[in-house]
Amino acid sequence: MKKKLSKEEKKAHRKERAAHKKMVFDKIMNKNKKPKVEKPASYKARKLGVATFWVLLAAPTIIVAANVGGSSSDAVENKKPIVQVKENPATSQAAVQFAKDFTEKYFFWKTGDDGRAMREKDMKVFLAKGLDPYAGLDMDNLNTDSTFKDAKVKKVEAQGENKAKITLLATYEVSTHQEEQKDAEGEDKKPPAPSKKTSTKAIVVPVEYTGSTYGVYELPTFTGVTQQTNLKYDTTEERESYSDTYEVQKIANFLNTFFKSYSEDGKDQLSYLLEDKEHQEGLQNSLKFIQVESVNVYQGNKKNEYIVDSLVTFEDPDSQTHIQTRYRLTVEKKDARYIVSKIN
Repeated sequence: MKKKLSKEEKKAHRKERAAHKKMVFDKIMNKNKKPKVEKPASYKARKLGVATFWVLLAAPTIIVAANVGGSSSDAVENKKPIVQVKENPATSQAAVQFAKDFTEKYFFWKTGDDGRAMREKDMKVFLAKGLDPYAGLDMDNLNTDSTFKDAKVKKVEAQGENKAKITLLATYEVSTHQEEQKDAEGEDKKPPAPSKKTSTKAIVVPVEYTGSTYGVYELPTFTGVTQQTNLKYDTTEERESYSDTYEVQKIANFLNTFFKSYSEDGKDQLSYLLEDKEHQEGLQNSLKFIQVESVNVYQGNKKNEYIVDSLVTFEDPDSQTHIQTRYRLTVEKKDARYIVSKIN
């Protein structure tokens, strides 16, 4: 018969069995575990140095990437639309070359029927339809030949989106034919050699681009040889014609006085009739005024101001050739007299 254990004995017995089980479990768990070896301090310092090196090496790359990201973001936020400026094709190099080609043909002419046909053919390539087929040259009274020598571009000025006025200084040689003479016996003498003279003119060529070709949209004008023009195209198509015929006639009479002074007088005399500072030198006798062929007067932008479109005939003193050209003037009435405030 087993001895009956007291409560204290049973409790002690349970503790012994629990301690035994714990000892067995610890042996099983630590059976394959290697003993911990303490590493030397030099090894720890070397590992820390390697880690520090890689951190320092990667830092610039991280900073640059952060900046690039920020800049890219700012660029997106601050990016403004690009405004494209449309170039006027009438001021391009091709347009300038066109004006030079026109000038070469403009200052080349010959007398006779062949010369007339040649002039018309040459000008047809350049002139807008409706303009004088000879570009203003009086072929009926022509008694000289002209040969183009050279042209230098002096100024290119835009006139709207597809127009420009190109000023060139042209040099050409005029040959004057001498009349045949008879000797004492009535026989024809050998005709003398033509006299030749070199002349220079500053010509303003109005050029327009149509989208596929260039053309001269109105008759060219002349300016002072030493001047560079500052013409500004001011269309009158949308303006209302001035209805006061008496005023129009007075303006027409004034133009005869003005163009005579513009072609012959110096700066001091011309200043009484012309306020435009860009054209104070006038034509300096490079052309002789003949007459005003036609006048169209339009109301200006203010009281007593008129826009005047005039067709004028000049004579080239070097060749005695008559040339028609068109001027647009701003004319003002001041103290009961007229004055040209602008050559447009």
